[in-house]
Formats: sequence, C-alpha cells, structure tokens
Amino acid sequence: MNRANCVVGFLLTAGGLVVGLPGQDGSTAQDPQADPVERIVASIRAAEQALGSLRLELVTEGAFPSGLRFATSGSLHVLRGEHPASRTSVRFRFADDLESQMESARTADGITIYQRDPAFGEVYVRVPPVVVADLEWAGSVLDRADLPGMQDARAEAPLGSAMLEDLRRQFDLEPKPEKMRGEDAGVWLAGDRRPGLGDAADDLPLADRVELFVRDKDHALLEVVHYQGEKVLQHIDVKSLEVDVAIEPETFVVDGHGQVLREVAQHIPLWSQIENVIGRAEARMTPDDLADGQLPPPESLRPSRR
Repeated sequence: MNRANCVVGFLLTAGGLVVGLPGQDGSTAQDPQADPVERIVASIRAAEQALGSLRLELVTEGAFPSGLRFATSGSLHVLRGEHPASRTSVRFRFADDLESQMESARTADGITIYQRDPAFGEVYVRVPPVVVADLEWAGSVLDRADLPGMQDARAEAPLGSAMLEDLRRQFDLEPKPEKMRGEDAGVWLAGDRRPGLGDAADDLPLADRVELFVRDKDHALLEVVHYQGEKVLQHIDVKSLEVDVAIEPETFVVDGHGQVLREVAQHIPLWSQIENVIGRAEARMTPDDLADGQLPPPESLRPSRR
C-alpha cells in the first residue's frame, strides 16, 4: 500500500491526473521580453483556461531509490461548464509482479473512490460533498494535497503548465533544435538541475537533467524524461490527449467491481486520516488567545461547522 500510495502521489502530480476540477486563476498575458520558457508556460495556461473538456491517457515508468521499478497507465476525463466533473483511472505494476488499481470520480454528489491493492484488498467509498468542502479548506490551510478533495495547484493544470513551471524552477531549461515528436510539431526543452536545489519528489531518486516536449497545436506537455547521468529515472509519456470532446455522463460513474459502496466515515483508515487532517487545520486557525468559554471565530472552523 505504501508503494502504491507513493506512485499515486507521483503520477497525480506529474501527469496532472486529479480528482479535483481543473481551473486557472493566474494571468495569461505574455511579456514580449519574457524568456522562451515563460512564454510557453503562459501559452499552456491560456489553453487550459479555455478548454471545456479533456480526455488524456498516459504511461509512466520509473524507479524508487531502492531500485524497484514501477510502471503506471492512467487516464483523465475532465468536464467543465454547467455540470463539472472529473474522472481519474490509474493502474500500477511493480517489478516484483504486484499490481494495484485506483479509480476516482468527482461530481456534484462528491467523490467516489475504488482502490484495489494486493496487500489490503478492495476499498469502495463515497466522500460526500460536505466532507469534500472540509478537505478542500483543510488542504489550503495546511498546504497539502494528498487526500481526496484537496486541491493541488500543479494538478489543476491538465495540459501541464504547473508542472512546467515547477520544472523551470528546478532545471535551467533551454529550447533544443529539434521541433518534432513523431508526427507532432512543437518545442523540446532540456536543462541541467539548478545548483543548490533538493529533489521535487523525496520518494524518487535525484535527477540531474530533464528533457520535455510541448506540442504546438494544443499547447500540451506530452513527454517528460528525468535523467541521472545517462540513466532514465522517470519517463512520463502522454499517449493521447484531446480537448473539447464529448464525454458521456456514465464516464463519471466508478464501478465497485462487486463491492458495496460505503460512506467514507465507515472506512476507518481513511476516515481517521480525514478527521486528523481537518482537526489539525482547525487547530492551526484557532487563535491562541481565546478566553475560557469563548467560541473560536467561524473562519477557524471547517466549513461544515460554521
């Protein structure tokens, strides 16, 4: 389970696969004097802000510091507009032949999660909207994005703008002469790690160089390769990506594979994590100088208790 959770976190961040709904609130204006990478980031943000729907499939390969290799395949469906929804599907395969699976969908009815793990079996739960709102608030207070409902700024960018922004802070990126990736025209960027920085993902080995490709036609980040010397540490490869496509409502229904759907409060391991995190957020927001018997201000309480 720990290994699966590690890969989930990496994939959801690196590939932009999320249970939350994507959105952008930053400026997309381009400074004529900005460097080429900054202009590319701005163009991706503008495309993300304009899209109405998205369907994406990707694969990821990599290794943990122990040397254990893993591979994942995942898909993301996003629908904006009057009835926004998102669906994430991920399968994991480890070199020791263990496999696991995670499905998650977020709609107006909350978040539904199915997870199958060889060590801990199957989980099929629903996180109701009121708990999702509490988790979103707690995530913003604690700057966390590791539980359902929490919003990760990097993951809210389905075409890859936030990931490219992260990479340009870590690596000294410059355009390469190559302009093609198979039949796709675009720009290749590459660069060495900037000195004095730690790794972005503590659970993964340190990369000293990265290469990536952004496609021209839809401003989508399609491939990222992390290197340590000549060795490939991580390879993220978007196999297909379509924007403004029709997505059927049944796409956002998560199959329990024969399991009975339970409310998340009935699943003690996950519910305990949720209650702990929300409680920590309330503790952080509560003033230290409250008088005996004085009620905390509403803004220090989870939304469901205000």
